Amino acid sequence: MRKIAGGVAALALPLVLTTAPASAAGPGGGPGGGPGAAGPARDGWRLAAAESFDRRLDDGRVAWRPDGDGPGSPYDVDMYDNDGAYFDAVGGPAFRRQLASVKTYRKSFAFGPRGG
Repeated sequence: MRKIAGGVAALALPLVLTTAPASAAGPGGGPGGGPGAAGPARDGWRLAAAESFDRRLDDGRVAWRPDGDGPGSPYDVDMYDNDGAYFDAVGGPAFRRQLASVKTYRKSFAFGPRGG
């Protein structure tokens, strides 16, 4: 049960963190204010597109693919990726052992007006 709860928290937390600023922008939009919230340029930034995220993503067209991390992975990007130096420093050998016991799978697909 603890593994399931941890997995749900791992999936839900990024969603909560990414949607909170959108509601904080308030009426009139500004960046992250939802559809039609382009508004004026702010601090040199111009909103190029807005996504409401009110529709379910159709990820059924794309299969889960194994990703072994490491230098051969397209997700091996910096010290904060799955097997990055940050987690190595914080977790040490115990982190390495646990990471070696897990198989990572990923889906990658485009969405939105230009996502196909």
